[in-house]
Amino acid sequence: MHFRPRLGDIDYYSRSCPTISGDQSSDATPIRKVNLQRQTATIGAMKANSMRPFLHVTPIQGRLNDPNGLCIVGNTLHIFYQHDPVFPRTPKRTGWARASVPITGKNAWRITHHPDSLYPGHPYDMQGCYSGNAVGVNENGRNNKDNKDSLAIFYTGNVKVPVENGKIRRRTTQNLVRATHDPVVGMEFRHYPENPVIDGPAPGFTEHFRDPMVTRDYGGKRRWRMVIGAQRNDLTGGIALYRSDDLVHWAYEGELIFDVNSAQSGSAPDILPRGYMWECPNLFRMHDRSTGEDLDVLVMCPQGLSERRINGVRHYASSDQCGYIVGKLEGTTFSVIRGFSELDYGHTFYAPQFADGSCIADLQEVNKKTDVLKEESLSDQSGPVDNFRSSESAYYRRRPRQDSGAWDSAVMLGWMGLPDADDAPTVSAAGWVHSLTMPRRVVLRDHRLIQSFLPDVGTIRSCAAEAAKVDNYGPFWVQHREVAAPSDSDAVHSVFLTDTGGNQAARIDVGRSRVSVEINGDVRVADVDTEYMQGATSIVVDGCTLEVLAGGGQIALSSMVYPSEGETWCELHEEASSM
Repeated sequence: MHFRPRLGDIDYYSRSCPTISGDQSSDATPIRKVNLQRQTATIGAMKANSMRPFLHVTPIQGRLNDPNGLCIVGNTLHIFYQHDPVFPRTPKRTGWARASVPITGKNAWRITHHPDSLYPGHPYDMQGCYSGNAVGVNENGRNNKDNKDSLAIFYTGNVKVPVENGKIRRRTTQNLVRATHDPVVGMEFRHYPENPVIDGPAPGFTEHFRDPMVTRDYGGKRRWRMVIGAQRNDLTGGIALYRSDDLVHWAYEGELIFDVNSAQSGSAPDILPRGYMWECPNLFRMHDRSTGEDLDVLVMCPQGLSERRINGVRHYASSDQCGYIVGKLEGTTFSVIRGFSELDYGHTFYAPQFADGSCIADLQEVNKKTDVLKEESLSDQSGPVDNFRSSESAYYRRRPRQDSGAWDSAVMLGWMGLPDADDAPTVSAAGWVHSLTMPRRVVLRDHRLIQSFLPDVGTIRSCAAEAAKVDNYGPFWVQHREVAAPSDSDAVHSVFLTDTGGNQAARIDVGRSRVSVEINGDVRVADVDTEYMQGATSIVVDGCTLEVLAGGGQIALSSMVYPSEGETWCELHEEASSM
């Protein structure tokens, strides 16, 4: 992806105004004129900052965190994300920003930024519009099988109420926004007038009750299901399950109960993680390409796990974790088939969001045959597909779906950051912090999630050549390497990232059955089954982001890395050595 902000979008935060030209909010106050002096200063900071990535979503200014609301509109991936635009100058007050990325065509995987979409300011979200997701629906709240499409966006509203002795009491609610598309003004966002749709936590949970994810409830008694990350009253993590027919009225089904009697171990030490809170749940059904089963996948982010070292591998090495379990959900009982597995072993990866990516293969196949995506490729016998096409519905319209509704593949983005870890050189250098990963394609094989970069190798390399020539906001520094595993079991292929001062910023070691990334003496290690180590390990350095996929996508390591002060990147070079 390519960082390509529009000039009209750069200063979309003069905080007395929630919107400028582009996307519109029905709650908006009159639009203010863009501050051109601040705009010019922002561009100057971007130009001077060689750490900004070219292929990754980063905030134009302020703080970015969790990806939200992934959806596909036509042949474009839309990415919402948590954004605090005035960080670090004022207390945290998070809204939603949005970027879009064409999947096909001559500008494939180049990023365009849009005005922010959700702003804290309602009685139920005064201190923040926290994470959630989006689903494609028609005006009746059904999945979008006709041509009257829009997005239903769900998010957690956060309010902090002062109480006695200077303490603060948190209040969380789940809220609904309808997003529709206008060809002139772009997306229009309307808050449901009777928000919140879920007022407070379910019984047995604290106010740490957030991050709703809604998907269709195939085989269930209602059309939709929602999972919410939660903390129990005994200060342990859990997941609450709701169901609905119309996306407005939600019935609490209960807490997810896990049956582990037949579970096999995952890659992590625990069948189920513990922790004091489970954040950012993703619950979806996938088709296992190896076993032929349609299985449920639950991704969650447990907080408060202690690091454990087993055979040289550091599990739960970061302050906050992310992983998944695979099984079958019936009612509120999740029968675990494969236990908890870490989704990424790098230094900075958290809060991923998944969406149905089955349509992407179709879009890319059409693009290869025609070079330009034709309108008829997104049509069926009932007429052309409307502008809005969520990732849930695109595949439904383009191919027959089985009754189970299982995804053939998913698209995933993660946050390359961690809670309470905002001290980065980019803050003082250019006023922004954190990045999202590149979009990844995820499939299920042998009860494991297998990852690959959605921009293919050719696209990454062409973008790298393009990045070095950008003048307006660059130049940018992008490098890609494919590193084969050594044939000798005792050998290691090492890749070093150095800056112009000769300082080694990162080291990646690729062995026969182990991959590691070292940054500032902090080594993250992952073991790979040798049967998966046939393919090359893919390494992408893009500005201050480093992503590694190994073992045919079985292992991922994502980390932020920075050159020494006053330096820029120099080279990414490979050496062979013996253990």
